[in-house]
Formats: sequence, C-alpha cells, structure tokens
Amino acid sequence: MKTLRTLIEHARARFLGAVLLGAASGASFALVLALANRAIAHAGGAAPAPVLAFLAACAAAFATSALSQVILVRLAQDVVLELQERLVLGILASPLRDLERIGEARLMSVVTADVEAVSRAAPWVARVLVNAAILVACLLYLAWLSAPLTGLLCALLVAGGLSYSRLTARGTRFIRAAQRARDALYGHFRALIQGTKELQLYRHWRRRFGQLFLDDARRFRRERVLGTSLFAVTGAWAVTLFFLAVGFVVFVAPAILPVSSALVGQFALCILFMLTPLRSIMNGVPELAQAEVALDRVAELGLLLAARGPAGEERIECAVREPLATVGGNPPDCAPSIECALRRTVELRGVTFQFDSEAGEAGFALGPLDLTIRRGEVLFIVGGNGSGKSTLAKLLTGLYPCAAGEIRVDGRPIENGALERYRGLFSAVFADYHLFDELLGGDGRDGPTFAAEASRYLRRLDLARKVQIHGRRLSSTALSQGQRKRLALLAAVLEDRHISVFDEWAADQDPAFKEIFYREILPELKAGGKTVIAITHDDRYFGCADRWVELESGRVVREKVITS
Repeated sequence: MKTLRTLIEHARARFLGAVLLGAASGASFALVLALANRAIAHAGGAAPAPVLAFLAACAAAFATSALSQVILVRLAQDVVLELQERLVLGILASPLRDLERIGEARLMSVVTADVEAVSRAAPWVARVLVNAAILVACLLYLAWLSAPLTGLLCALLVAGGLSYSRLTARGTRFIRAAQRARDALYGHFRALIQGTKELQLYRHWRRRFGQLFLDDARRFRRERVLGTSLFAVTGAWAVTLFFLAVGFVVFVAPAILPVSSALVGQFALCILFMLTPLRSIMNGVPELAQAEVALDRVAELGLLLAARGPAGEERIECAVREPLATVGGNPPDCAPSIECALRRTVELRGVTFQFDSEAGEAGFALGPLDLTIRRGEVLFIVGGNGSGKSTLAKLLTGLYPCAAGEIRVDGRPIENGALERYRGLFSAVFADYHLFDELLGGDGRDGPTFAAEASRYLRRLDLARKVQIHGRRLSSTALSQGQRKRLALLAAVLEDRHISVFDEWAADQDPAFKEIFYREILPELKAGGKTVIAITHDDRYFGCADRWVELESGRVVREKVITS
C-alpha cells in the first residue's frame, strides 16, 4: 500500500519501532486470550486462575497498543505536514504555464480534498497495523493449539480473502472515478462564485450551468455511493467469513479431524475474539482506499509540477526559502550569477511564445518580437482585445518562458535558470491580479519610512477611511473593484522594483483616479528612476508616455515616440 510505503520512507526507525510495539501488543492480546482459555479449562479443577498473569498481560496489551498508535499517529501527521509543504512549495516554484495547464480546479481539489483524505486516513493506519498484529498473534496461538485445524481455517480465510480483494479493487476504481468528478465540481464551484453576476443576469446561462453542475454532482454521487457501498459489502463479507469459520470449526472440523470438544470451544472463542480487531480494520479500509487514490493524484500532480526547470528541491530553495532581501541583490548560491539591476535596457530579441493547441487548432502565438525598453521611460502598450498585450506582460516579466529568442538585461542574455532573479526587476498589477491582505514587498523595508509612504498613498488614492495598515497587514480588502485595484497599485509601488507593469489598471477607475494615475503617479515613478510599462486603451492619455507600441495578432505593428 502506498500509504504504508510513504510512512516507511518518512522515518524507518520510528515506523519499525511502532510495528514492533504493535506486534508486542498482538502477542499480549493473544496471551490474554490464552490465559482466559486456560482459566475456563480449569474452572472446575484444582488449578487456580492465573489472575496476576492475566492482569499483567492486559496491562502489557494496553501499554504496547497505545504507545504504538501514538507513534504511528504522530508519524502519519508528520507525513501529512510534509505532503502539504511539498505541494505548496512545489506550486510556488512551478512555472505559471504549467499551473495554467493543470487548472485551478484540479489544483484546488488536490491541495484541499486529497490532502484532507490522507489526513483522515492517517489515524487508521495505526489502528489497522495494531489490529492486524492482534489477528496474526491470534492465528499463531491457534496454530500452537492445533496446526492442522489452523491450516484448514487459513485456507478457508484465504479463499474468502481473494473475493474480498476483488471487491476492494473494484471499490477503489469507483473512488478514483469519484475523485475525477470532484475535480469538475470544484470548477463549477469556482464559476458559481466568480460568475454570480452573469448567472443571475443571463437566464439561459443559469439553466445551462445548473444542468452541468447537476450532471457532475450526480456522477460524483453515483461513483462515491458505488465505491463506499462496495466497501460496506466487503466489510460485511469479511465478518461473515469469520462466522463461517466458526461454523466450520464447530460443525465440519470434528468430522474430518481428531479434535476434542474443548479444542473446538477454544477455537470458536478465539475466532469470535478476532472479530473486534477485524471490524476495526474493515472500518478503516474505505479511508485508506481514498488515501491511496489521493496519494496517486498528489504524486501525479507532483510529476507535472516537476516536469520543467531545475530539480524540485533546488527550485524550492531558490524560489521560496531565499530571503526576500536577496532578490535583486547578491545572487544566492543556487542561482546563476547575474546582477538583477537595470542600468540601461531590457531587450526582447526575436522572442516568441505560443499557447498549446486545442481541438486541432493552433494556439495563439506571440512574436517574433523585437522590443527595447529603456530605463526611466514610460512605455504604453496598446492594441485591440486578443492582440497579445497581457501575454507580452507575462512574457516580459519572466512568468512565461520564451519559446524562441532571448531577453537581455543591459546586453546580457537571461537564461531560463535565471528567470527567478530576473523577475526581481518587476512589480506588477495584472488584469487578473490577486490582492493579498498584507503588504509583502518592499525588500524587507520596515519602520516609519515605509509606513509613512504607505499612508501617503492611502490618502492619495482615497483609501485612508476604508483601510488601515497595522505593521504590514491591511485592515480590510472587502472593497469595490476600483478600490481593490487602487490598493493593488499601492502594493506594487511599495515593492520599489526597477520596472512597474500595469495591465489595464485604469479600466476600473473613476476619471479622477485616472488623472492621478496618468498625470501624477506615472511621472513620479519616472522621476524616481523607475521604468513604467502600462497596457492601456485610454488614448486620451497617450501623451503621458515617452512612447507607445501597438500590438496586433501578437506582433508589433506600430511604434511612436512622444515628443513634448
């Protein structure tokens, strides 16, 4: 089982210790049973019941069982924590295009539901191991009583176990299908939350969405019900097997083997005693099966996340655990040596990018592009919808890799391995931006200067009455779309990077804030030595740029220098 292999690989010594304690627990329970059988056998004789030995065996069974389960539970939760950490760090270290190919719905499903399935199954691993040890110890005790009868009993149980394993495998397939249906449901939930306005506005969309949601919800329910029902049937079948075993010992065994009635009674009592640990194992099988499916899906996602770029551990160290103060400063040991500072120009030379093909049609292609961006200039990128402006912004900031061509900083080409440090040149507000509830940037700057600058922008953007900054945390992000975008502008400016990219920032703003943005903030950034790249449709403000370039079908078709 993948769950057990994961535990073993995580900490072999602890796992081995827990297994040995579980074996000792099983032996102690078997000793309890043996002493009880002995007491029953001598109930009418002179030999007293070994009360002290019985109590000592009970104490040993309790101590070893409890300690084994505590160790395994702690180990299992350590595995869950490491799984969560690796998933999150893997996502943070993965190229944007890889994450876009996987899809938000699948990522959410794996990071939340699949990790939760592993977490729920973790305590069951301990219970299953301890109860399995009890079952094995009881079988060894039965073999000591009568090896031939135990052999026949095991043959019966193995025959029944084969049918049990077939049912379990089929139930796992249904669970796997249910998990795939759940991915689709996560996509529907996302659309429901983000598309509420459109769904309420367009009745035919609402009906279509409702039908799609119900189809996938019913598919999820059907597969989940079939899977869990099969596991319920297999659990009942396993218990029935033990009752059949009792019947075999009581009714069949005396006819084919020379066994005494006392031995038959001891076997029947032991088999009935084994039902309790068996039921505990059966109760954990559905959770363990879901964890197996979840770990497969997590492993598959991990392979997808690690498919490109340097080795996973190195990427995580460079992209996440590197202190913020080193971004744009001295290169860390794991990054190629390149000075992430802009003195003169960023150049795109023959750069191309193409989205994956879909349904037999070629995806959108950007380029080849030749473009030079000079330090301290204000550059507007204009063009119609679908011309490639936002794609260019992601390519320029290093979020998308070049399919061909190269990007140069001050004449030096940027290799793919140096993209992480190259991104340290940029702050941005993308069209599909996310607003965090903390001001994370500023390269570690803190104190009165940072707070004063943040407060000044809050007042300037008319947000001081809506939002307060406590340290670096924002008091609220529950604002209108325009206010949220102004807050995102504040966060981007406080990053204090060499180049600021604004993708249609003014599209959601009132005329007064457009004036502030184009005629005050952009000139101030330029005066501070910053380079500004603004994607815009506001032709009345084209004169605020030093120059603008126009895109059409992924290529530069026009360029104009603004002379004052």
